[in-house]
Amino acid sequence: MIYQAKELSSTRASRTSRRRSGVSAAFDTSHIGTCTRHGIAPLPGRRGAKAKINQDRGLVCWPFNGSTAQALFCVFDGHGRRGEKVSEYCMRTLPGLLEAQPESLISHPADHIAKQVVAIDTMLFDGDLRDVAHDAGTTATVVYLHGNACWVACSGDSRAVLGSLRSGEIVGTDLCKDHKPDDPIEIARIRAAGGRTTPAGRNGSPARLWNAEGSCGLAMSRSVGDHSMRGSGHIPDPELHEHTLAPSEGSADGDCFVIVASDGVWEFITSQEACEIVHGVSDATKACEKLVLESEKRWYDVEGIYRDDITCIIAMLPFLDDVDVELEGGNAHEDENDPNAPKGTTIQLNAGEAGISRAGSIAEPSDAVSEASVPAAADADTAPGQEEGAGEAAADDDESKEATFVARRLSVTHMTYDEDWDEEKADE
Repeated sequence: MIYQAKELSSTRASRTSRRRSGVSAAFDTSHIGTCTRHGIAPLPGRRGAKAKINQDRGLVCWPFNGSTAQALFCVFDGHGRRGEKVSEYCMRTLPGLLEAQPESLISHPADHIAKQVVAIDTMLFDGDLRDVAHDAGTTATVVYLHGNACWVACSGDSRAVLGSLRSGEIVGTDLCKDHKPDDPIEIARIRAAGGRTTPAGRNGSPARLWNAEGSCGLAMSRSVGDHSMRGSGHIPDPELHEHTLAPSEGSADGDCFVIVASDGVWEFITSQEACEIVHGVSDATKACEKLVLESEKRWYDVEGIYRDDITCIIAMLPFLDDVDVELEGGNAHEDENDPNAPKGTTIQLNAGEAGISRAGSIAEPSDAVSEASVPAAADADTAPGQEEGAGEAAADDDESKEATFVARRLSVTHMTYDEDWDEEKADE
């Protein structure tokens, strides 16, 4: 069974979407929640905004690997021209690869997950999406739960966070590390491989890893795809982290929930803030909606008419039994006469979407943004100079400034690397 989460409205969650979600999902959506919000970009030379293709992909699989005691959460944040095809491919391919060797997943989960993430990268290079994956890629954050054991594999900057009660206070703990080109450990590895990085600019432009030719800069040091970056210190290999969850009972101290989200959440919200936002909301779906809408508001407050894609998965703990219940034939047992019987379930966010067909009315939190009518959404990580009609001269200085603003925000940028690059040049 495939359930596609509905996108949130700009200011509140759709009651109809929530009601449909509760009916179609094969489990309690108050215990596991998912939602997403597409990004927007300013329209050059005019007041307003247009919708971007949502390149985020997320999924929840439960039961997983033939057991109700196992679950899989993934977030893939695509970037680059047609990056949504790379994240879509990963979303549809990884669960099957992990389940293809069920014994390996149980006995050596860290090694098995890391191996399959790298295998997907190889499959992209050798497959039909080879040309796409040359200049596009995706983050890959994989959370595998088996009872109270938790393994997190991360390549890129989508993050998993654990919210826990400690002495009655909520505390956020990162379950993985963001792979940024200015991280000291990543810099050392990149330089050892002969790669080059530039620091973040004071204007908000990110630190970047540059390819050997110096023509393409990536705002992360690891990702799946982005094959043009190979040889510069870029790798797809995820880092693995193992945790033992200790779910709280009632108001007692212990672990309360797991958040997995793209950097649309983490750009302006810290892990601790996210846990404080979620804490006290007992319904996982409502908690997801609250976090995504707060992220949207932060983007508007800081960047105005620009927003990255935002995707979030929240699981309230305890989510799984700590004792395996094997499912018949390796699949969930389905009883047509029992609507409460567990069903093999995959939740996919924006599965197969070609993008938002039109922006329609984009109502921002302050209601200060005018409506934008655009026939088709632009690629989410394509600079305005690369979009249809970009050959026309800029109408005024505002249009040029908007183009520069959007370009500095992209996960992938195509420009010439300068050996004399410094923060002043980044600000320019």
